[in-house]
Amino acid sequence: EIMDEMREYFQLGICLPVKLSVNEGGKILVHGLPIDKYPIEINFFKGTPVVLTAVPNAGKTWLGWNDGVFDQTRVINPDEVSSLTALFE
Repeated sequence: EIMDEMREYFQLGICLPVKLSVNEGGKILVHGLPIDKYPIEINFFKGTPVVLTAVPNAGKTWLGWNDGVFDQTRVINPDEVSSLTALFE
């Protein structure tokens, strides 16, 4: 499998699932790439930072992440965060 080959070649750790959701008012970009369906569970490498950006739809307002962080772009570690929801109104 490609993930196993990447893990071995780059000496990456195990994969950990992170569930990403939105409340119907926008989308989340993962390393700049849009996610097209929610909720989604993505496997990321343990110890490898992940860049998430919340983007509101036209006419919507960014409220923050469900864990109290208000930065639209943030870096998470999959070993510290297992689920996040981007909130819009």
